[in-house]
Amino acid sequence: MISIRTNRGASTLGSLLAGSAIAVVIAILADPAAAQTQPPAPVAEDKAQLDDIVVTAQKRGVAERAQNVPIAITALTGSDLTRRGTQDLSSLTTSVPNVSFESSGAVKGQANFEIRGFGISSSIPSVEPAVGVFVDGVYQGQTYGVITDLFDLQSVEVLRGPQGTLFGRNTTGGAVSVTTRRPGNTFQINAKMAIESGLNTIAGVSVEGPVAGDTLRAKVTGYVANDGGYFYNRFDGRHIGRGTTWFVRPTLVWDVASNIDTTVIFEKGRTTGDGPTSSNSQIFKGSIVNIDYEGLTDIDWRRLTSETNVRVGFGDGVITNVAGWGWLDQAGGIDTDGLPITYFDIKEKLHQTQFSEELRYAGTFGGLKVTVGGYYFTQRYDYIESRDLNLVRDRTNLGGSVQQHSLAAFGQAQLSLTQTFSLIAGGRYSWEKKSAQVAGLSNTAPRCNFAAFTCNFNFPGPPFADDGTTTWAHFSPKVGFQWFPTKGVQFYGSYSQGVRSGGYNIRSTAGGSVSPGPYDQEIQDAFEIGGKSDLFSGKVRLNAAAFSNTIHSLQRDVSTPDPLIGSSQITANVGTARIYGAEAELTILAARGLTLGAHLGYLHGKYSVLTADLNGALPGFGTNLQLVRLPKISYGFSANYSMRLASGNELWLGTDFGHVDASAAQDNNTAFLRQRNELNASVGYDIGKVTFSLYAKNLLNRVAWSTASLRTAAQGGGIYTPLTKGRVLGASILLKL
Repeated sequence: MISIRTNRGASTLGSLLAGSAIAVVIAILADPAAAQTQPPAPVAEDKAQLDDIVVTAQKRGVAERAQNVPIAITALTGSDLTRRGTQDLSSLTTSVPNVSFESSGAVKGQANFEIRGFGISSSIPSVEPAVGVFVDGVYQGQTYGVITDLFDLQSVEVLRGPQGTLFGRNTTGGAVSVTTRRPGNTFQINAKMAIESGLNTIAGVSVEGPVAGDTLRAKVTGYVANDGGYFYNRFDGRHIGRGTTWFVRPTLVWDVASNIDTTVIFEKGRTTGDGPTSSNSQIFKGSIVNIDYEGLTDIDWRRLTSETNVRVGFGDGVITNVAGWGWLDQAGGIDTDGLPITYFDIKEKLHQTQFSEELRYAGTFGGLKVTVGGYYFTQRYDYIESRDLNLVRDRTNLGGSVQQHSLAAFGQAQLSLTQTFSLIAGGRYSWEKKSAQVAGLSNTAPRCNFAAFTCNFNFPGPPFADDGTTTWAHFSPKVGFQWFPTKGVQFYGSYSQGVRSGGYNIRSTAGGSVSPGPYDQEIQDAFEIGGKSDLFSGKVRLNAAAFSNTIHSLQRDVSTPDPLIGSSQITANVGTARIYGAEAELTILAARGLTLGAHLGYLHGKYSVLTADLNGALPGFGTNLQLVRLPKISYGFSANYSMRLASGNELWLGTDFGHVDASAAQDNNTAFLRQRNELNASVGYDIGKVTFSLYAKNLLNRVAWSTASLRTAAQGGGIYTPLTKGRVLGASILLKL
């Protein structure tokens, strides 16, 4: 039986503090003098140059200029995100080349992220991502609950390309690192109030300042958004797409000693409301839908994170310990036929807990920079799904439970052979164990009780030979170089591997006929060469990269006919594929206060070996199938202008346009993501402590960008389409007191 673990971490704080204590003890043993490292002197701001952006992507214990880091990275500061009116990570889809941050379309808040053609197109919780998401340094073990509202952030870093050495598992496409803002040494209140068409109201506030002199400072952030529903449902005459999101996030920073600091962050939040809004091609009328079930969303999350940094004299280095605990409860429902009559509705429940700890050291020994560390991750998740089918409300239930443990040791070194040229080498050894219990779909009586959240598992057990437990181990190497031929210009290149975890499919719609697993790890060989440059006295910034990746033991969903539900999906390793492409980002300070930007991405991918028929019932397909979520072209433009008035106040204007090509939404190529064209604009007036702004999102008013899927006759027919909001107009006030 599935047993929900309701222990909300009574001992979690002790585990976090213990991890921090380990870092301190190791520091004392390594350096009894506990010598401190002085931060570099600040550089005078030059308004005639593009601003520098600092990142933590290399895990060096200190922030570095993004332009000096030998990887393809796009970093957005908190002020960037605020001026863009960014509400969640999906808002960045058209802002970064070769990136798509879409939801699954079936579960609100679930991420189906893609970078450089590596991503997933699935709402199955046991399908591991290809793009890892990290919040304050902590890996998020589930794709569920990842897309939630953002507020009071320090930065968002998008690392393109495999990040298997420093970030580890499930980052074959890249990593997204979200960092919340830390409290300062002075008392300060920051508040935001906004109203958007829909009607959507947003309010957020953070209060921060010193608690005990200069050694202890704290902040409390609160946020609430109430969406009245963007779409109109003809079925009952009500608005649909309604939802409320709130969270509270206290943060405490303690300078334990002159060379030791620790940060503790807790976040509790909840999103409730309707499920994803859907429609059907038979009756689709823009923002007007006609469905009999508005769906359900209930996402309840808690996170507790501890980060401790100890600066030591050994290698002028930093020992860092990051420990994180997470708890997620999610209930959802969606009208997947998109019709005003019940053909195919789905309800699901998920409960997940996770804990992770990373202990690492970063130091410099002359011309050698070293980062080494160890990592531990564990999570358990329980899932139940219920389907209402074919007008008679024939309820079919299925579910599963997974317990997993992961261990890793990693290291990366960069050796300067000259003042301008260095070699990079590193690797990560990872070990993982997963144990699964699955209750597959039954043609007789349901094996799961949806209301009670219990299941009678039929896997492992006869007729399946597998015992439900599998371990994997892999070493992922990396070698590369970095060369600065002249000031402000660098070239870099690398070969590296990435690994995506194997596992078991806990949405086993194949019933008792096919084992839900295990399927093996997916391995990626990646080659990349790139360059970064600041030209014309810092007024022009051009970054570009080209890459070629080969993916072995591809994990894909194989569709087969099913007399009860039309088709079923079996996750399996199906062959090999190759993806290659290029991308470029250009930023120009065209005049004082005027910044222009452009980006371009190109992707090409194909199956080179395919050992399974991915579309089952449709003959003639094979290696000519399109790879899922791989848009050929993406590009965008932006313009931002700010002007300091005689009064000392600031006026700023901004606009951006982004395009992403259409791509396959499902492995069997029976559904596609439509091309995406998004135009946004904003204007603001800053009078010091108060900033007023007006903004418009999606001025082209496109609402059907997400997954479109063919429905069988048993599921109502037509094409099901989850919808996203069309044109949104808004106004906001920011206060800094």
